[in-house]
Amino acid sequence: MANIKLGGTVVASESGGTVTLDSGVAQASGFTLGSGVTFPAGMICKYEFQRTANTGSQTGSTTWTTVNGSSIAYTPQTGASHVFYQCRISRQHEDARVISGFQVKHDGTALDYSRFGDDFSSNTGDENMAGWSYFDTTIPAWTGSKTTLLEFRCYNDSYQNKLHWVEYWNPSDGGVMESGAFYTPTEVTMYSIM
Repeated sequence: MANIKLGGTVVASESGGTVTLDSGVAQASGFTLGSGVTFPAGMICKYEFQRTANTGSQTGSTTWTTVNGSSIAYTPQTGASHVFYQCRISRQHEDARVISGFQVKHDGTALDYSRFGDDFSSNTGDENMAGWSYFDTTIPAWTGSKTTLLEFRCYNDSYQNKLHWVEYWNPSDGGVMESGAFYTPTEVTMYSIM
């Protein structure tokens, strides 16, 4: 039998492979674990998720532009070795060719190892491609709050990505496919890795 204590109070006990939480733990809030608590290497801690609604599409320019909703201020868990950042966006293009670049910027500095570029071409000139894209990277941990975000740019105005907007085909009541469009949110996930 083993007990887990916080501040001298038993909050969970184990007996025969079964872990039981003290009934008061479920109602506890506003407490911290303190400096004496350590987590095993590789454990994920301090998970944060942010979803930002977009009310319009976003197109790039020939300079780096912050992706709407991708910026998050984060303080890693004390003792963490790394921090994971992920940004999910939708992308669509209607031109025959798209040339774009993406990069993660942390504390004002672009992370070279996070850069991604694409060059997508279609043969017909009226190809319409859309979908979700995930951009992620792992950053060495730091102390205090710092801001991380995703930036993008395009080669020129003729090779544009359109972010946060998706055209879709949806069957109506009569079974006929009808065109529609909607704006999609930006989702950011960050967590500390011990």
